Amino acid sequence: MNNIGFWNVRGLNSVHKQKEVKWFIFNKGIGLFGLLETKINANNVFNIASHMLDGWSVTINSRYHKGGRVWILWQPGLFDVQILQYDAQFIHTKVPSRITQKIFYLTMIYAFNEGNDRVHLWTKLEEFAQQCNGPWALAGDFNTVLCPDERLGGILKKLTWMISLGVWKFVV
Repeated sequence: MNNIGFWNVRGLNSVHKQKEVKWFIFNKGIGLFGLLETKINANNVFNIASHMLDGWSVTINSRYHKGGRVWILWQPGLFDVQILQYDAQFIHTKVPSRITQKIFYLTMIYAFNEGNDRVHLWTKLEEFAQQCNGPWALAGDFNTVLCPDERLGGILKKLTWMISLGVWKFVV
């Protein structure tokens, strides 16, 4: 149960979807998990989290974005998740593993849909790249693509936002 995963679940209100997430977590041996786009009222987060994953810890960015776009759940016996920063588009953490005693950084991301609104995210990621003094995982939904052929359906609104992710990728 020391694997890490995430899921852009696009709604977690149904019991069926909650069972799917629970099944996935346990069948993949996951002990640290990110949920994105849950569409859960902040008042219900802890009830749903404890129903799905009893004994797990949970944090959510609901104070920074209505509806809490990003959740991180973990088994406290396996990971000691230390929150470094919350934001409307991410939760940035430092994670010592209780099993391996190794430390890594994890930024769970659910980027805004519009390119202009993601500029703040890129700036914060550049800052984190300078601050993280060990392995760093970025996981989530960046709401953009690196190459036009990665896009399925719809129109690519602005090539410059796609390029900004590609340039950032090679800067850090």
